[in-house]
Amino acid sequence: MLLIEENVWNIPLLICFLILFGLYLFFITKIKSITINPKQPILFLIGLSLLYLSTGSPLATLSHLSFSTHMLQMSVQYFIIPPLLLLGGFSLISYTSKIIKINNFPLAPKASLVIFAGLFLVYHLPIASYFLSQNSTVQNIYMTLLLIFSLRMWWPIISTFYTKQEKKSYALLSAILISPACLMFILYALIDETQNPFLNHSIAHLCVSPQFMSHLLPSIFNTKYDQMIAGTLMLGVHKLGIILTFLLRYHDKVEKE
Repeated sequence: MLLIEENVWNIPLLICFLILFGLYLFFITKIKSITINPKQPILFLIGLSLLYLSTGSPLATLSHLSFSTHMLQMSVQYFIIPPLLLLGGFSLISYTSKIIKINNFPLAPKASLVIFAGLFLVYHLPIASYFLSQNSTVQNIYMTLLLIFSLRMWWPIISTFYTKQEKKSYALLSAILISPACLMFILYALIDETQNPFLNHSIAHLCVSPQFMSHLLPSIFNTKYDQMIAGTLMLGVHKLGIILTFLLRYHDKVEKE
């Protein structure tokens, strides 16, 4: 049996998320001028829950045992969770934007998209991955920046300030800029095998030896095919995030044609 440290559940983070959701419910119920769609609290709660599971639960540690599980975690964090949070908080964000013009923020969505794509690519370069895996504080800061930029880069697809055609063009640009990080894994797999820089770091948090871990994981996770799966997963989840965002939007009737 694979044993995990008891403190792998991040209780302070859970409390912070519960407080955040409590504040969210307080504001959407107390501010009379905010019109809430029934989907919004559910989407916001799902987004927060996924964020906690991917960052503050044992799944966060287990996700680093292979390239494919790691990329699935990263893809959910930046391609599924941000649109869920934005869709859930859309009415509250729109109300707040009357005071703070969100579309006039210093960093435009396209700039955020370019920066995110660059940081995301650098994060998965072997030397950068190894460095970050050895410096948890720097890694946490880096991941937080990625989340902030991902929230900003998803905004054009969520908001009503852009036409449907502009949203589609932006989504295509997003897919193009995200692709290099995916293709890098596939290229590594075709050229040669690359060891997972997170594996030893993760094993240090588990009550299991590296030798046992090599037998625990299916053989596919210890081969170049794992990297190919990782790159394909990221492409697929990014596409899924875009499709789900368009399907889950509930404010199309106020959207510019």
